[in-house]
Amino acid sequence: VYHSRLSNNERVEIWNAVMVGAKIVVGARSSLFLPFTNLGLVIVDEEHDPSYKQNDPNPRYNARDAAIYLALQSKAHIILGSA
Repeated sequence: VYHSRLSNNERVEIWNAVMVGAKIVVGARSSLFLPFTNLGLVIVDEEHDPSYKQNDPNPRYNARDAAIYLALQSKAHIILGSA
């Protein structure tokens, strides 16, 4: 599980696990920037939620759009869930 409340050491552990091929990563928007090597599926739940659009602080990005782009670049499947 990857989220903003992790310590720096925990972040490094997850980063390294992803680099060596962790099978499943559950995370917040920032998990899109982990170093995936063999990405097969991206799931964005509640994709309609405005919290996916980062306004402050910089860098500003739309996590839903970034997830779609990441899936396309990785030739992975993507599932967008919405209410």
